[in-house]
Amino acid sequence: MILKKLTKAAKEKVKPKAKAKPKAKATKKKASKKSANPVLVAQKALGIPETGEYDWTTTNKLQKFQIMNNLPVTGEADKATLAALGK
Repeated sequence: MILKKLTKAAKEKVKPKAKAKPKAKATKKKASKKSANPVLVAQKALGIPETGEYDWTTTNKLQKFQIMNNLPVTGEADKATLAALGK
C-alpha cells in the first residue's frame, strides 16, 4: 500500500518533458549592406576605394562624373547619378 502511494505520488510529480521547438534556421540575406548604401554603390561603379564615406576622392569623382553626364553637380550619390551609373 505504501508502495502504491509512493508510485502514484511519483507519477503525479513527474511530468513528461515538453518537446523542444526546432530552432529556426538563420538565413543570410543576399543583399549586403554595401548594395544598400548609395555611397558604396557609387564608389564601386566609379572604381575608387569603397570606404562608404563622402571623402574628398568620392566627392571629386562624383562631381566629375556628373559634369561629364550633364547631371546636376552635387557631389553626392543621388538618384539621378545612381541611375546614370546604371545602379
